[in-house]
Parts: sequence; C-alpha cells; structure tokens
Amino acid sequence: MLSSDLALEPIPLETAIADSPAGEGRRLRVGGNGEMTEVVCGQFSFAGVLAPKLLTVLPALIIVEALQGIQQEWVRLISHFLIEETRSSEPGSAIMIERLLDLLFVQAIRAWGTKNPSNLGWLSGLKDPSIGRALSAIHAEPARNWTVETLAGLAGLSRSAFSARFSDAVGQPPLTYLAGWRLNLAADQLRSGTFTIGEIASAVGYGSEAALSRAFKTQFGVTPSAFRRSGGI
Repeated sequence: MLSSDLALEPIPLETAIADSPAGEGRRLRVGGNGEMTEVVCGQFSFAGVLAPKLLTVLPALIIVEALQGIQQEWVRLISHFLIEETRSSEPGSAIMIERLLDLLFVQAIRAWGTKNPSNLGWLSGLKDPSIGRALSAIHAEPARNWTVETLAGLAGLSRSAFSARFSDAVGQPPLTYLAGWRLNLAADQLRSGTFTIGEIASAVGYGSEAALSRAFKTQFGVTPSAFRRSGGI
C-alpha cells in the first residue's frame, strides 16, 4: 500500500507501479509539486534457526518514523548505496544489495526496539548481562545437559531469581526456551540434509532418535523424516 499520511486512504501499490518488461525502474509523476521521492522496495526471506524466534518478536508492520542523529545518517547512507547498486551492472552488485538490505533491516529493528523496549521478547534477554550469559551458553552448547541450577550459576543468580528474571526477559521459562532452541536447530539441520536423524538427535541434546521424533512432532506436527521429505516447509 502507498500513502503519504496515515490519515489518508492508501492506494494499492500495484495500481501505481507495473512491472517493466526491460526489468528497469520507472519514473512516476503523481500530482503535486513536492520534492522528488524515491521508493525502494525489497523482500526478506527468513531461514535458519533464528527465523521463527525473530518472527515471533516482530510486529506485522514496522513503521520507522523520522530518525535523528546517527540512525538517520545510517539509513540515509544505506538507502543511497542501495539505490545506486540497483542501478549498477557491476559484478557483485547482487551481493552488495543483499548486505545493504540486511543493514537496513537491522536499522529498522533498532529503531522499532528503541521505541518499544518492552516488546523485544528474547532479544531483550541478550541485553541483560546475566540472562545474556545463560542464553549464550545455551546457543553455544545446545546438547549439554542444562538444568535451571547450572544456568542460574552462569548467570550469577539464585535458581528462583534466575527463573523469574529469565521468564520476564525472554517470555519463556529457561527449559522451555532450551527445548525450543534445540528443536529449531534440529529443523535447520534437517533442511540441510547433511546428517542422519540419529546424528541430529545427538547434536541437539536428545538421547535417541525416538526422543527427538516425539518432541519434534509435538512442536511441528510432523515427524523429522516427513519434515525432511517436504524440504522443511
């Protein structure tokens, strides 16, 4: 949708912009005598172990309003180079566009997170030094036999204080988060097709292929074998 003000009725973008047979952009003039505006459109495809966790944190729509200071300069520079690269036929331009889009996405999350610190979910846990140590340990050694006590020790907190602080920051109890992380890792490895299900079970902390299969089906609704056959869709 395209609109210059939230109070105005938006125009469906497809009615204003059509595909160019030559694959090139088009210049549009839509009334008014204001400054020239460049509209940059892009698409992100999320994959990997962090994808589902990131998407559960983010809202359906992020509106980045007028930025200030260094954030404004970052977005200005990224947008400038992004537009230039889309016009370029130089070797490596596709890679440059991907990396610039990554940077633009991170800046959008930063801007949103600054205005909505209470909605950061598990990302806010990384900002807490104590909870961050526990999260880093889980991410680094998912197969380890973690308990609330050992994680609390890493965080430098009592068991009860750690559990409450972790749940408050991340939105889940520690062992629930651990189980979800392990299963998302398993899903990621199943997509790659490199390892057997038994090897994956061992790598993510399950004692047997059967144990992984039970937990995996509960989480994703299909067995690991069926998930792999479907390509992880």
